[in-house]
Amino acid sequence: MAFHLEDILTAFTEKYRKNKVLTSCLAEATGTFLLVFFGLGFTANAVLVNAPIDLFGGAFLWGLALTLGIYVTASISTGTCPDREWEKE
Repeated sequence: MAFHLEDILTAFTEKYRKNKVLTSCLAEATGTFLLVFFGLGFTANAVLVNAPIDLFGGAFLWGLALTLGIYVTASISTGTCPDREWEKE
């Protein structure tokens, strides 16, 4: 049984939709966690295996981590785009 983070966050948002501050804070914390976890994971992996990754490669991998964090939390978070439809309800 596989759990998808986006499904869990969406279910949490549906349950606690009235508490917009809580859902927004949870989404921001999750996005930040994903950015740091995967960004540092890429960097640690490159250092441990002595990979010849230059500045562009490191920036690209951190960009992938940032994209993942935004993609997973974009439907809930108000930090990346303040004009969300659920906020207008």
